[in-house]
Amino acid sequence: MGRDGMANSEAITAESTLRASAGVRYSQLDSLRGVAALTVVFHHFRLMWFGYGHGQNWWLRLVTPVTAGHEAVMLFFMLSGFVLSIPYLRGKAQPYPLYLARRVLRIYGPYFFALILAVAGAAIWHGTLPRDAWANMTWDQPVHRKLLLQHVLMIGNYDEVEYNTAFWSLVVEMRVSILFPLIFWLVNRMRTWTALSATLLGTVAMTLIIARHQDHVLTLNTLLFGLIFVCGIVLAKQVERVNAWYRALRPGNRVMFAVASFLLYTWGFRIAMVVHRDFGQDQVLITLGAAGYIILALNAGWAKRALGTRVARFLGRISYSLYLVHGTVLFALTHALGYRVPMMVQLVLYVGISIGLGYLLCVVVEEQFLRLSRMVGKKRLVLTEPFGSA
Repeated sequence: MGRDGMANSEAITAESTLRASAGVRYSQLDSLRGVAALTVVFHHFRLMWFGYGHGQNWWLRLVTPVTAGHEAVMLFFMLSGFVLSIPYLRGKAQPYPLYLARRVLRIYGPYFFALILAVAGAAIWHGTLPRDAWANMTWDQPVHRKLLLQHVLMIGNYDEVEYNTAFWSLVVEMRVSILFPLIFWLVNRMRTWTALSATLLGTVAMTLIIARHQDHVLTLNTLLFGLIFVCGIVLAKQVERVNAWYRALRPGNRVMFAVASFLLYTWGFRIAMVVHRDFGQDQVLITLGAAGYIILALNAGWAKRALGTRVARFLGRISYSLYLVHGTVLFALTHALGYRVPMMVQLVLYVGISIGLGYLLCVVVEEQFLRLSRMVGKKRLVLTEPFGSA
């Protein structure tokens, strides 16, 4: 069998196994996303109070597992690649105009409302804070029309963290989503190891290019982090084989796999520092850890039970809205209260308000756009005519 034949065989096998499990929803992945979103909340609080230069605080290293925010974003990208691939592999792909309309409604609709909140906060509280440079990358200047328009359109290279420190990843998510059907088509035609090798080489190349072209970092980051979506596609193609492999492991080997996933995901950045030059090795290690987390969420009984708890399911429900608003809450509180309130008191206020506002945005905005996106393509909705049928 030739290379193309083997690639097609791989794709057919993955497609048939996923079709066999059609109707199965990986609900634990929603909870995994929710838990990861909470780590982003803690991560940004840590940066607000201690900045980047917190290596001397030994106790902060102990809480690294619950403040692994950048790692969580990589997990989000991989989950998106995985979940968006499922309809294609199950033979239930939507026409591109319909897919795009629904994707824009789901991502951009809540984002737009969160942008309004963030800009309002920046208009009221802009100014510098007596802390690390990270704290002064957001809301450090008055609202500008041009920058606001760029945030609305998500086009070009611009200061994507000026109004909300988390918005940069949504730009990546939206841009990759627009091209995702093409990306999936290309990856699905490749053999698994060819796709992974191309992703590895692309990560090294993009990391080196970004180091030389910081003035185009947002566009280049889209290309760099878009490669994590590719890993999600590959995992979706091979999910049944990977699940079977994991279930065949002995209990001791399953423990080793969980520990390895935890170490790669949580401390992949520090492990990568063994090599003094940045070749993107941290992204590779963290992505491997994120893949391990997804495999554990799908197969490990203890992980399923933890992700099936009421708290985890609630976090999964509000994960996107929580991610959208927590930065606005953090900067509003910090500008309003300064650092006069004890850190732990401000942490409780910040987390409580973020979860409350996230829930409100989820119910009032996000879930309404989700319902609207599901209606697009149905005959009873007038907007369906330009997009075609489901």
